[in-house]
Amino acid sequence: MLITIILGYAAKNYPLIVKASQTSLVKIKLKNSWFSFRNTNPLIGQQHKFIVSKTGYIRAAGGCIALMLDTNIGQKVVIVLGSRSTHTRIPEAVFIARAYK
Repeated sequence: MLITIILGYAAKNYPLIVKASQTSLVKIKLKNSWFSFRNTNPLIGQQHKFIVSKTGYIRAAGGCIALMLDTNIGQKVVIVLGSRSTHTRIPEAVFIARAYK
């Protein structure tokens, strides 16, 4: 988990990563081809002020999300590992972010 926190703090220093993390669809041109990447974080565009986020799912860990939020008391990192699915990780992360202000 410490590695995830370190990566989050490092990622916030790269404007392209921050922008991609806050955008629902990113298109990148490599040579003559365009590639589209859809952000799976449904919090994009909502009132949550996150700086960077990374979602994921593997069978061993379940649904996962790491968020770095900008709050009125400073930056907060929320990490959810082992959620039942990709649909349950977001409500769990929001609950944690609100519960531990």
